[in-house]
Amino acid sequence: MGQYIGTNFTGCPTCADDIILLASTEEEMQSMLDTSKRYSDKHRYKIHPTKSVTINKYSNSKTTKSEVQFKLDDKNMPSANQGTYLGIIRAIKDQNKTNIQDRISLARRTAYSLMNVGVHGTNGLNPKTSYMIYRVYVLPRLLYSLEVLPLNNGDIKLLRDFHVNFLRQIQALPSRTAISAVYLLLGALPIEAEIHKRVLSLFHSIFSSNNENLKKALERQYVLQTHELTFLNRVADLLCMYNLPPWTYLKDQLPSKLSWKCKAREAINNYWKVNLQRDANSKTTLKFLCIPNLDIGKPHTIWNSLPPNTGELRKATIKARLCTGTYIFQSQKARFSNINLDATCPICQLEEEDIIHFLTRCPVLEGIRRESLSVIKRITISKIGLGNWNSNFHERTCIA
Repeated sequence: MGQYIGTNFTGCPTCADDIILLASTEEEMQSMLDTSKRYSDKHRYKIHPTKSVTINKYSNSKTTKSEVQFKLDDKNMPSANQGTYLGIIRAIKDQNKTNIQDRISLARRTAYSLMNVGVHGTNGLNPKTSYMIYRVYVLPRLLYSLEVLPLNNGDIKLLRDFHVNFLRQIQALPSRTAISAVYLLLGALPIEAEIHKRVLSLFHSIFSSNNENLKKALERQYVLQTHELTFLNRVADLLCMYNLPPWTYLKDQLPSKLSWKCKAREAINNYWKVNLQRDANSKTTLKFLCIPNLDIGKPHTIWNSLPPNTGELRKATIKARLCTGTYIFQSQKARFSNINLDATCPICQLEEEDIIHFLTRCPVLEGIRRESLSVIKRITISKIGLGNWNSNFHERTCIA
């Protein structure tokens, strides 16, 4: 009685007080409901009358759908197009999309609730601190249970858009900022990598458990190739992608949980570090970002050296925009404006304002520049020597 995958019974997955009944015929489902009711009466607990619903799902969309009415304690059970089990919405159609929209909505509400503590742009916390809060409070809600769903590119895009937009906002970066720079400034991982970490962690949890029924069902799906997006198919692709041992080897030589998480995290971080740096190197706007020094898990010096001061945060935001090529100078405004704008520097009114003029030649900023330049010169000479300084930085334009 109940549903089988091959010879493996999967009719009533149970976790604590949550249970879902699966059957392929109406008679079996009604019998399982009657059994559940008798068991609840015997042990003196009640089954919630409104949270318990039935979902009729047909394997063939062309099948004529009849209204089947199931009974629980001689009362008709409500029929629905979707229901929630362990936080995952099970639906007749568009199950992935429904879950994604629900997760994004929950994550957005959580992010809004954190605005009072300063998790927002220019006037808030250090972006490094905001990102740590995001990882602890928002990201788990955004990605809860999604590792078990076969997500496609469209589903990933919805999650990526929310993830990238939030990281942009806490750094006060414009939407035209290169995505690789948004990640590397914070040392953050793309949303795909965060999901991959959870998939590999779930794989270890399954094969280190004593649930032989679940293991056999997963292995059967993989061997028979019932679907290209089965769980073990996705795990096999990820293990190959990150140069980790195949799952057929790992299931017999399974490392400890801590060892596996450290190994998977290191492989994922290295893979995305290389890919993000390669993408950043291809962007001409990021030539001032010092890309080789950027790493996953290590925020840029702009955010690392930032004191807890709102004024300093605003200055750091300008530095971040200069490094990412998104700070708009007067020359750019004049070039792309529909009206006749003057490209002359609005501070000194002497010459065209571009990044070279702003950093090295504007006389109004000379006092601030001299103080910073002397420190940069002293540190650089201590590393490369006076001769290399004179040959490589004989002009201020070389410094910029």
